[in-house]
Amino acid sequence: MFMALKTRERILASARSLIAESSKNLSAAQIARRSEISRSSIYEYFPSTHEIYGELLLRELADYRKVVGEAIELAESQESFIGKWVEVNLAYICDGRHAIARALMPLSSNSELVEEIRAAHIRLFSIFHERAKNFGLIISTNQMTFINSVIESAAKKIEGGATASDIEAETTAFIFRGIKTSTR
Repeated sequence: MFMALKTRERILASARSLIAESSKNLSAAQIARRSEISRSSIYEYFPSTHEIYGELLLRELADYRKVVGEAIELAESQESFIGKWVEVNLAYICDGRHAIARALMPLSSNSELVEEIRAAHIRLFSIFHERAKNFGLIISTNQMTFINSVIESAAKKIEGGATASDIEAETTAFIFRGIKTSTR
């Protein structure tokens, strides 16, 4: 049992590292080579590569939800809540984890885990909405799209060489003003 779990984890770690290197659809042979097992052995642990991708995406979403939840729990005001959300999202985008999650989305679309993945996305954003309500903020779908777009734009500025702390503060203020204006 322990060896099976260890091998399964090695397969997942190998697939994740390969995806981080190249977001292309990977073959079972490539994953097996990196895992140092035979290609046929992969199918003892996963019915298809899509299931590997689905499992990786579920883990990524759960890990990220935990990080986001811990960060926004520390907020003491509406503005610090938005600031924590911006901070953690910019860090996630800038450190490359977002790119891995994005690469996994289409790769896992044929997985039997599609409904679980959809539910994990809903859970991720539900913590934002729940905490926002605690601060008297009701965020619409359009506002959430706006927030995500502004954060992605800010990440591009940082990747282009802008100072992260300046962009983070500017982004927080911009989003906060946009939310406050639209809730009047």
